[in-house]
Amino acid sequence: MKPKFTNILNYFNQRKDFYHSLQNVISKNTDGRIPHHNIAVLNVLVNMYDIKTYLEIGVHNGASMSYVVKQNKNKIDCYGIDLFCQDPNYQDYNCDSLDISRSKANVEANNESNSTINLIAGNSLSQQTLNKVNHVDFDLVFIDGDHSYNRAKSDFTNYSSITKPGGFIVLDDCLPECPGIMRLAGEIKSEKNHDIIGNFKDCDLIIQKR
Repeated sequence: MKPKFTNILNYFNQRKDFYHSLQNVISKNTDGRIPHHNIAVLNVLVNMYDIKTYLEIGVHNGASMSYVVKQNKNKIDCYGIDLFCQDPNYQDYNCDSLDISRSKANVEANNESNSTINLIAGNSLSQQTLNKVNHVDFDLVFIDGDHSYNRAKSDFTNYSSITKPGGFIVLDDCLPECPGIMRLAGEIKSEKNHDIIGNFKDCDLIIQKR
């Protein structure tokens, strides 16, 4: 059943004080830069729906995964893929002084749900990396890797294939400043295997797999 975007927005808006406090807590517990907090939509989805498996492309300093595990409802099996500065020649990637141990510590600092945290240092576009997660059917996938059209499309194609029917995919930075993501979003709207639920704060596109 396709969820109503208004219900997702209402859930967030009715809990604005909670999400303001949650933003402060996660910021305090995160060592390193947090690009934005529109990723709070991940916490909304985890609390509204039965999310037991989660995958993200682009872990950065761990704030997005922190929003997933900062709840008491479900113990979630979490996987995260990031270069973690393992490929300094990757021209389109901002290393931002990332470190896999620090990112995992940041997530664990917010892990109220006693979820399992599995971080993978590797290129999400490689078959070797995909093989490390393709044994799991995911309820929720967050894509925040390379923002160029071709690479974002490859991430969407590869990782939507291991998303459960009825599961969610959130495409980050779906805004005019990222034309590759906007182009991909336009293509997803016209294809048959996914439904667009809505664009949270004009930034995070929520998609449901049919």
